[in-house]
Amino acid sequence: MGSSKKNILEINNLKTYFDTDKGILKAVDGIDLTVPLGKTVCLVGESGCGKSVTALSIMGLLDKKKGRIADGKIKLYTKKGEVYIDEAKESVMRELRRRDISMIFQEPMTSLNPVYTIGHQLDEAVRLYEQERAEISSSQVKEKTIDLLTKVKIDDPLRVYDMYPHEISGGMRQRVIIAMALASKPRLIIADEPTTALDVTVQAQILELLNDLKDDEKSSILMITHDLGVVSRMADYIYVMYCGRIVEWGSAKEIFKNPKHPYTKSLLRSKPDIKNPRGSLYNIKGNVPSPIDMEDACYFKDRCEYRCDKCDGNYPEKVMLNEDHYAYCRNINDEVLVDNNKRVFSEHESDEVILDVRNLSKSFEVKKSIFSLKKSYVKAVKNVSFSVKKGETLGLVGESGCGKTTVGKCVLRLYQNITHGKIVFAGEDVYEMREEKLRDFRTKAQMIFQDPYSSLSPRMKVLDIIKEGVLEHKIVPKEEADEYVYGIMEECGLRRELADRYPKDFSGGQRQRICIARALAVKPDFIVCDEPVSALDVSVQAQIINLLKKIQKERGISLLFISHDLSVVEHISDWVMVMYKGKVVEYERKEEIFKNPKKEYTKKLLASVPTIYWG
Repeated sequence: MGSSKKNILEINNLKTYFDTDKGILKAVDGIDLTVPLGKTVCLVGESGCGKSVTALSIMGLLDKKKGRIADGKIKLYTKKGEVYIDEAKESVMRELRRRDISMIFQEPMTSLNPVYTIGHQLDEAVRLYEQERAEISSSQVKEKTIDLLTKVKIDDPLRVYDMYPHEISGGMRQRVIIAMALASKPRLIIADEPTTALDVTVQAQILELLNDLKDDEKSSILMITHDLGVVSRMADYIYVMYCGRIVEWGSAKEIFKNPKHPYTKSLLRSKPDIKNPRGSLYNIKGNVPSPIDMEDACYFKDRCEYRCDKCDGNYPEKVMLNEDHYAYCRNINDEVLVDNNKRVFSEHESDEVILDVRNLSKSFEVKKSIFSLKKSYVKAVKNVSFSVKKGETLGLVGESGCGKTTVGKCVLRLYQNITHGKIVFAGEDVYEMREEKLRDFRTKAQMIFQDPYSSLSPRMKVLDIIKEGVLEHKIVPKEEADEYVYGIMEECGLRRELADRYPKDFSGGQRQRICIARALAVKPDFIVCDEPVSALDVSVQAQIINLLKKIQKERGISLLFISHDLSVVEHISDWVMVMYKGKVVEYERKEEIFKNPKKEYTKKLLASVPTIYWG
């Protein structure tokens, strides 16, 4: 990787441990990692592998009451010289975070203060960076803030400046977080799932923006992501992490063209491919083991298709494949895992329409000055019509703010009223339902929300969160509820011993799985899935998509699948509806949309999909 003078970050034998009631949790267990100047390094792996803890260790943001850097060195080359982060005082870390390193967090809603406007919060970030310039005026600060909002491609930045976090879409909130990170013009940007909530066109713009910043400012990027399409577009080097350890490292070209570790191969095999659709996605069997008091052996062996007698010894040594590639495995070979899953077209054809939406419009009142008597409205959804048959999936795609989530909430009667139109579910007008019929509707129609943390009660344990609906709707007898919930959890990739934990104890991907388990637990006939796999790594994404398809096949369940990931939409949908600025621009069978799109906007969306390709 070169000498120190060519690197901005060097990590040696980092061990970050947490003390728990069950023992020492080794979240990061002896990793080496280097970020060269002007390069992008991607850290990939499933949820719970230690990626985010690595980032928090670098930023000095560990919860000191629970976690600690037990061993190892983190050296950062700053504008003023080298600093050992593992030894730095908090005052030094504050200065580093003000000038040299910034972090883009995964969940924007929890990173923004709900009681302050977007402008107020960004102004604060700008002032922090410019605090040595005593003469900077409020108008200059606002000008810089507006410039940041423009850089991250937010339409009408002056309007967004005066809005609150809850008034903008998830994708726009993520762009605000990115703007906040860019305020200090950092040398190192740590990006934890920076494009998770973004649609493909904005995702492409943000990735281009990060690349431009890296080139213009001579910055470096450490990107944590589960999206291998993003990795192939951004990475110069890739570290593959599993259960707190690095299992493979290499240049992006080496990893994608010639992966060696079985875990890396499995991750690549799990990703849905828009150009090579398959019937059933590959998912890695089992789950990431809990890194508490692990034995000194290969952590992946119990899930590995290549396991042999040699795997039962101590943790494998590093195998140098070439100067740009190494892996930790005793059974490295050139065998290619062949995916024999052929395309399976819809096996659940039905003429029974479960949902019929006609001429749906929804407007929202815009807050004006208290002295203004005239009301103003924003038309979020304009004259939208579609239907979903029993057992089918309608994929709903479009950029952030186009009205996708509003349509989903209208369908489930999460608003008091709609502005115009009619929504009929199983032959009943949704907005005319009363008492018993409405209660029955709440059981049969569920929603998986986009932002998992804000939709989970922080005061409830996972078992109680999932069990609440089961008991309320009497899905199973009370004495059987716990075992029923454990089964749902395991189906969704959650170990039953996690049932007594709280939402704050989980990674973003794990929290999304809890939301999915909660929705499936009441045995619904119809689910609105609002970005249900956007926060999941590819192996768990494949597991959840396969689970939804399996349940759909077995029970004839119907899905309204809202997503910015067109490769996932292509895989799971029967029909696809494309929205733009509140209107439907194209609505066809899936094969027509992906093979023969008619509208320029649809073609633009498809062209923006990140795919893995190395020529």
